[in-house]
Amino acid sequence: MNHYTTIDHSSTRFALENEHGQEMGYLDYHVDSVHYFLDYVYVNPAFRGQSVGQHIVRAALDFAQSQHLKAVPICGYARTVMQRMASRA
Repeated sequence: MNHYTTIDHSSTRFALENEHGQEMGYLDYHVDSVHYFLDYVYVNPAFRGQSVGQHIVRAALDFAQSQHLKAVPICGYARTVMQRMASRA
């Protein structure tokens, strides 16, 4: 299955859609001058168990890094994904 990440800066949300345009999940965030706060991750129940949430968090982290912002997980799920990534590095 192909995943497409779209960024909507007006609503401060990363949304992940499949090739049919269905929203698979999203991550809400907010920023200040230094930090990129990962507020909330949601995965549509129809797409759970397919690593959608992990993909969204990774895309958000890549974006934060590209903007030279420090990612701060507010959401427990985002925190867990980041911890797993750090332990594998």
